[in-house]
Amino acid sequence: MPIAPPIEQLKQLLAENFVCNDYRTGGFNFGQLGRDQYIASVTSWWEVGDTPPQFDVVEIVAIRGERCAAALTATNLGGMVVEGIECVLLDPSLQRWLAVARFDASARSRAVDQLDEWLTQLDGATTVP
Repeated sequence: MPIAPPIEQLKQLLAENFVCNDYRTGGFNFGQLGRDQYIASVTSWWEVGDTPPQFDVVEIVAIRGERCAAALTATNLGGMVVEGIECVLLDPSLQRWLAVARFDASARSRAVDQLDEWLTQLDGATTVP
């Protein structure tokens, strides 16, 4: 029996005003997604291949303050591995994701620039800067 996607866990993880901006090139760019669209895109990965996707953090690329981090990730979709850099902005409680920015694995400087931009805009914000 296949493992179901973690829809409820994603709903708890993502802030109501969550946004994802995908800057990757190629076929895996989803553009800008709101919370519900992001959940739908992640859960669609369970339809690829005959096993549940496997998500791995390969390397921490950068951390800025308490709320901004970037990691090189590898997602195994039934034998097809997709690498990229995921930047995450946490809410002030450090419990929920306010934003994600996705970059190609080779775009380290762009990912770090995104973290720096978020950090300079934060100042206690509860919405995406």
